[in-house]
Amino acid sequence: MNKQIDNKENIVFIMILRIVAAFAVIIIHTKTLTNFDTKGYYFLHCCILWCVPLFFMISGYIFLGIKTYLTYKHVTKNIVKFFFALFTIGWFYAFIQRVFENGISVYTFVNSFIDVIKGNLWAHMWYVYSIIGIYLVLPVLSAFVSNNKKNLYILTLICGVFEIIFKDISTVFEIGFSFPLSGYCFYVLMGATLCVMEERTLKKLFVPSVLILILTLIGLAIGIFAFDINIKQSYSAIYVAVMSVAIFIICKRLFNKAKVSLAIVSISKCTWGIYLVHPFFFFFFHKFFKVTIEGYNQFIAFPISCLVIFVISYSAVVILKKIPLIKKFI
Repeated sequence: MNKQIDNKENIVFIMILRIVAAFAVIIIHTKTLTNFDTKGYYFLHCCILWCVPLFFMISGYIFLGIKTYLTYKHVTKNIVKFFFALFTIGWFYAFIQRVFENGISVYTFVNSFIDVIKGNLWAHMWYVYSIIGIYLVLPVLSAFVSNNKKNLYILTLICGVFEIIFKDISTVFEIGFSFPLSGYCFYVLMGATLCVMEERTLKKLFVPSVLILILTLIGLAIGIFAFDINIKQSYSAIYVAVMSVAIFIICKRLFNKAKVSLAIVSISKCTWGIYLVHPFFFFFFHKFFKVTIEGYNQFIAFPISCLVIFVISYSAVVILKKIPLIKKFI
């Protein structure tokens, strides 16, 4: 079982998706280095909200897309890893935030742990809480969909209809009905669906996925720039789900059999750590050194800033992975 999972984790397109998603997350958060609130930034943010759904889809692809029955024994290591991240890195973020705002005291250490329990951490840490919840129900989902494509397809469709489509509609019309599963379950199940789906079917979906992705981006551009529409910025928004699935299919078709370089393997193994540590460098540069990119050409300064943060974060994770205790959890 573990060997099967490891093999799936090393699939080239999965590694590429991890890297692309991690970099997209940094693009979203690099906005903190500037106070510019332009339609261009708004459009960019809407266009790359697929980054976090891709992480959920990858988890579904790896842990539910396999044929072997999944038990809690198989996900315990991951759950422990996530809890470790909360009570080490998460605690550290809560601690330095409190020190920065109120100074240091004995209570700062204790209150930082309380912040972790309450979820009062930096914004990006919400994902850690959510992924813990996902992994806690993975074995239950596996029991229902394992070796049963029909069950998988039906449950994916139900979650898609009620937690993506209906959720958007209910927001507009203020309908109180809600589905008990979260929208993130849809992404996990969709990742599993794309794993077990026949290759010939995925081949047929490639061109439509490209067209749908292009049309969605064009629609966003028209809505934002031409009609000044307030686009919903949510990971469970319909347009985000459409882009996420389309990008997953496109990458699976383009890179599934591509040759992999050592650089891609190395960066891919660090993406979890990059996600965890990158906000520290935003905090460090912005709070302590007052670094901003407001006085520079945004078309140059913004992408360079994203790349610099990505490289620094990757380098930091490589170093952290050399520490025996930490390397197992980052």
